[in-house]
Amino acid sequence: MSEVIFADPYFSVAGATRAVDVSKFVPVELAQRKNYLNNLELGPELFDALCAAGTHTRESIYSLLSSKLRKFASLAESQVSNEEEFRTNLNNYLRNYSAKVFSNTLARGHIDVADMGTFLVTGVNVPRLVTLFLCSPHYLTHEQQSLRYSEPSNFHLPKPLRGTRIEPIIRRTIGSAYELYKKMVEGGIPKEDARSALPLAVNSNITTSGGGREFTYLSIVRNSKFLQLPEVVHDSVTQIMASVTQVAPEVFRERGPNFDIRRYYPAPQIFVKHNRFVEEAVSLHKSEKVSLLGFQDGGLKLTKDQIAEGVKSADPSFFTNLLHVRITFLVKFSLEAAHQAVRHRTWNHDFESIYRAAERFDYMVPPKIASSDYVQEYHDIIAQLYDIYRLVKSEHGEQEAVIFLSNAHNLYDVIEIDGWNLVGNLPLRTCEKAQWEIRGIAKLMVSKLAWGEKEIGFTGSKTLSFYGLPPCHTFNTCFEDNTVDPCPIYVHKWGSAGITGLPKEQVVNQNTT
Repeated sequence: MSEVIFADPYFSVAGATRAVDVSKFVPVELAQRKNYLNNLELGPELFDALCAAGTHTRESIYSLLSSKLRKFASLAESQVSNEEEFRTNLNNYLRNYSAKVFSNTLARGHIDVADMGTFLVTGVNVPRLVTLFLCSPHYLTHEQQSLRYSEPSNFHLPKPLRGTRIEPIIRRTIGSAYELYKKMVEGGIPKEDARSALPLAVNSNITTSGGGREFTYLSIVRNSKFLQLPEVVHDSVTQIMASVTQVAPEVFRERGPNFDIRRYYPAPQIFVKHNRFVEEAVSLHKSEKVSLLGFQDGGLKLTKDQIAEGVKSADPSFFTNLLHVRITFLVKFSLEAAHQAVRHRTWNHDFESIYRAAERFDYMVPPKIASSDYVQEYHDIIAQLYDIYRLVKSEHGEQEAVIFLSNAHNLYDVIEIDGWNLVGNLPLRTCEKAQWEIRGIAKLMVSKLAWGEKEIGFTGSKTLSFYGLPPCHTFNTCFEDNTVDPCPIYVHKWGSAGITGLPKEQVVNQNTT
């Protein structure tokens, strides 16, 4: 059996908003003194304060800071000869200025102030269970190591389980899952399918970018009494907050209203104990993979011709109009597909509690595994992981147990998409080059939209649904790379042009003119 490495997640700030040219903020008479240019710390915290102060004056942020530096220059603290002492005095003075600004903005609930400074946070050896949570807020942006293309190198063992009698059992089971994964990949099963046999304890790397507002939201939900966060999720958020707070302490200081969760755009909460709305939807529609729960056109009453003309013309106001079209689905898919769907951020998600999903031994089997010689081993390892989940749940609680669910484990999600998502985002998912599971879900969503749903009094929209298809259907064009493993639709429409290595626009133009 291959050696399995276990590792803990580590987060740090790799970058943050900084001044490109500090000299633009320093008055000419002070710029001649190099200690101002060399020691001024102009980062996200001070930018937040300057931008907030700039809303109440005609002065630019350059002028505002110049005025503050002139005032500092008149104080005794600026007259010290020791460079290090000067640096400390200068930046403490500016930090106090920022704190004063925030006492009149963040402390009054004007949380947009925290958006002007951004942070780039890197996470190494982060379990998929954790990234499911981190990718939930709408206004954090992520680039994550894709297990569709790269192989995992290590896993996470929850701290409460270390040194217990069940630790060796966990290690052996994860080792068996990893061994099967490697065997399937070597046997020709795509990595994106083989990963389904791995638990949510599998680690990957992730980079996250966002403003202070969304990182503050992570801190707020971390401490919510309504969530049951596994220890590794809680510890990961704590690490993130410690790293960004070190860079901008005043931005993340709790001031009452700036920690009022009602002021923040809500994110899906997979770690709640119960989600009554989703549970009721599941009880009514659990026999279907995709159910259409609602359709609203926002009063637009668009005709077939108007929709066709608006999409083809690329009129930006038309796409804004489409934001008023709202389509709601109940979807059952794997945790693997759920992770991919939520990371792209443009759909509204309302997840079933992972703790309720865990009560059902329900999982997906990738078609290429189902038709392979590995299918029985796949079923066996998924069952063994679920046995570990039940064992840990019985002895240490469900919070520490869910990390052992497989990536293939199913849960329900109420997804709402608007009309722009339908024509602008969904075609990327219905494309034959998309991951097979999310592609199947997207195609069912398009089909449900086309045919409607009697229970909600909606007769369907063939035209809207048509523009949810990939661009090879709607615009007779393709932007995907077909030089390797060409799409069957591409080959059918344009022959073998996909293997010529020409830019796709040239290939398409040659074959459609």
